[in-house]
Amino acid sequence: MEPYSLSGATIVTPSECMADSSVRVRGNNIDAVDEKAEFDLPLKDTTISPAFINAHDHLLGTYWPKVGHGPYPTWREWDIDLKASDVYKERSKISNEDLYLLGSFRNLISGALTVSDHVPHTLNDPLIPKMPVRIIRDYALAHEVSRYDLKWGDGVAKEHAKAVAKDIPFITHIEEGFDEESKRGIDKLIRDKALSDHTVLVHGLALSAADTKAIARAQAHLVWCPTSNMFMFDRTGDVRAWRKNGINVSLGTDSPMSGGINILEEMRFARDTYAARYGETLSDRDIVAMVTVNPAKALRLTGLGTLEKNATADIIAVNGTGGYRALVNAGLRDIRLVIHEGRPVYGDEMCIPLFEQCSVKYARIRVAGVAKVTSYDITGLLSRIRTSAGYSKELPFLPIY
Repeated sequence: MEPYSLSGATIVTPSECMADSSVRVRGNNIDAVDEKAEFDLPLKDTTISPAFINAHDHLLGTYWPKVGHGPYPTWREWDIDLKASDVYKERSKISNEDLYLLGSFRNLISGALTVSDHVPHTLNDPLIPKMPVRIIRDYALAHEVSRYDLKWGDGVAKEHAKAVAKDIPFITHIEEGFDEESKRGIDKLIRDKALSDHTVLVHGLALSAADTKAIARAQAHLVWCPTSNMFMFDRTGDVRAWRKNGINVSLGTDSPMSGGINILEEMRFARDTYAARYGETLSDRDIVAMVTVNPAKALRLTGLGTLEKNATADIIAVNGTGGYRALVNAGLRDIRLVIHEGRPVYGDEMCIPLFEQCSVKYARIRVAGVAKVTSYDITGLLSRIRTSAGYSKELPFLPIY
């Protein structure tokens, strides 16, 4: 592909905002910021940002509606309700590949092009190359640090050692519940010498002040899933304490069967939950960091989560020139353009000249009532889902007609 640029927008790098600026793309990478190419797509009244990173999802669980009647004492009780539900039986009629595609498109149309899918490698490794978004492939894992986890991987100590040796993240749920077993999660990590800067901890509902300090000392990372936490447990972790202790915090949606519709709604829910709990404002800039630079750091993703020379050209554009505020307030209707590794894959009809310049074939669709174009056959996927379900299934995270 020839170089091209996007201009006339507010650029969020996200370390700074630059009004009426531009970004130039060459191949898979960003070639320059605040410089134009011969082919330029003007995007006035727009904010341009690195594409978002969803730091915690379960793509196999991409379905609707939510299941459960919390609050639950631990994740196990919710899982029992899930497995007994008619929605779970309906979901089971759909192939793993199509469920992963559902989850991938749910992320893509909301501007998230990188997803941490927390499952064993044996499940997602065959599917990752077929997906339209980047699903993180290099990670070590445990399901949870407790006796009743699902026994993913080779055990906490071995998986963490593997992560350190390969310089990849070790990802696990931590203290997703309030029983005594859950509350000992950090103690077990410390005993197993598995709490370090390679450790990425998800949820942390019952973390004590001592636990939080131990995480901070180890320079480990936390992933906050407020929508899922509030739905399942009617409470969430003490995010203000995490941040005051200097812990790197990212946002994740969890699956839509317990969590947020998409990363856009998760950002706003995080803002509102923080304000309701603490009577303080979590700044738009900090929220944007939780879906860009923070997860890039936690998940050890070089060249992602930022707009700078030589970074991967994963780029989104949303309506409005408000920078951080425009990103946090954006809904599905506001996503004007999504570029994955330099290639336009989704956007408003006014972006068609860029698709044609890059020789990318596209189909016309309507998303949340707005005319869009995409390089993927999303309507074909939805047709297969409805055939498998046996009726015209509506999915609010893919409002495509």
